[in-house]
This record gives sequence, structure tokens and C-alpha cells, in this order.
Amino acid sequence: MSNAVNIKDALVIDQSSVNAQTVDTFDRTRGGMEMRSGATSTRVSTVRHVDPLIGSVATYLVETIRISDEDDPALRGDYIFVEVATKEGNHRIVLPPKVALLIANQHKSITGKNRSRASTEQAVKRKKEGTGGFSNLSPEQRKKNLAKAIKTRARNAQAKKAKQAKRKSR
Repeated sequence: MSNAVNIKDALVIDQSSVNAQTVDTFDRTRGGMEMRSGATSTRVSTVRHVDPLIGSVATYLVETIRISDEDDPALRGDYIFVEVATKEGNHRIVLPPKVALLIANQHKSITGKNRSRASTEQAVKRKKEGTGGFSNLSPEQRKKNLAKAIKTRARNAQAKKAKQAKRKSR
């Protein structure tokens, strides 16, 4: 009976019942990274999380190793090694490059959404207060700025067409 459970691309290993002499997937993967010349690793970071509702404590050890091995492109990428210690036992997880990239992309997506929401809220607030943007300009200055913007757009469009025509003539 194996104590390793595959969850999509992540490998979760329950360490509570592993014999001390057994070399598991976590150890094999982590040990294999040490021997690679194209491996760069971070320091192990420790985070203690206390659940405010029930007061349970979990300690997380996290390390990332980047493989830039030209010999085997299939192994290239960031591997994240997570060890979790709770009162129920210890668990070790290896997150492969696809999962690490997915997490990074989701983080960027959420950051972009939050920035967009905040900027929209700020624009609405400034509009209500009558500050910022074009609200401080006189009607004459607005017309002048709009005319200037229209000329700039027309000039940029002509330059773009000329550049495209030049490429086609090559």
C-alpha cells in the first residue's frame, strides 16, 4: 500500500506512516535536484500559520528550485517543495513547474483585477469631487487639448500606414 497520493500534477506524501529507511518521491526528487549543474535554489523559508478561529498551528517549510538544464528540457522550470507540520502529522508536497507557473499566473491575474478595480473606484471618487482629469480645465482649454489629440492621432495613423507600406515594398 502506497502512502503517496497524486492530486493532478502535485504529489502529496503522508509522512506519518513512512518507514525511516524508505526513500520516497519527495526525497528522490529533492535529492536529484542537488546533483544537477543547472539548478538554482532559494533558502528554505519557514512560515507558522495560526488559524484564528480554532487556534490550530501549522508550520510550512517552502523551497523553490529552478532547473535550467539544457540536457533535458522536460525537467526545466521551477519546482516548489512544501513541507507541512501539523498535530495530525507531517506532509510533503512537490509542485512541478506547470503548477508553479499556474500559481504565478493566477497571482498576476488577481493583482491586475485588484488594480483595475481600485483605479475605477478612484476615478469615480475624483469625478464626484470634481478633481483630477479634465474637470479642472476651462472649456477653451478642453477644446484646445482635444484638437491637439486629434492631430496627434492622425499623424500617428499616417506614420503607421507609411511604415506598413514600407514593409510591404521590401
